[in-house]
Amino acid sequence: MELRNVKDEYREILWYMRESGEDSLSRFKSETGAEFDQALVQELVGDGMVELSEGRIALTEKGAEATRQLIRSHRLAERLVHDVLGVEYEAGACEFEHIINPDLVDSLCTLLR
Repeated sequence: MELRNVKDEYREILWYMRESGEDSLSRFKSETGAEFDQALVQELVGDGMVELSEGRIALTEKGAEATRQLIRSHRLAERLVHDVLGVEYEAGACEFEHIINPDLVDSLCTLLR
């Protein structure tokens, strides 16, 4: 998987952890499993997307906004693939979320209403 996509997946995990009120680094490591890479976490910190503090990991405001767009893209892709194309294909939505731009997401949202 491309490095950018792995970073996106890390941010998605942090988004869902945030939704459930969880921010422990140990939980994040558990969620990422064998894919956990401390160097990637440090890159996300350097990118201003994630902050680490005393065994905790969380999206920054910048990271949360970028991840919100990513989650939105994924959910719209799922609807497009399922509702319009009639296909059960989660992997396609996962790939789609990494390449779609915000303007196209807005157009899809309008289409799927």
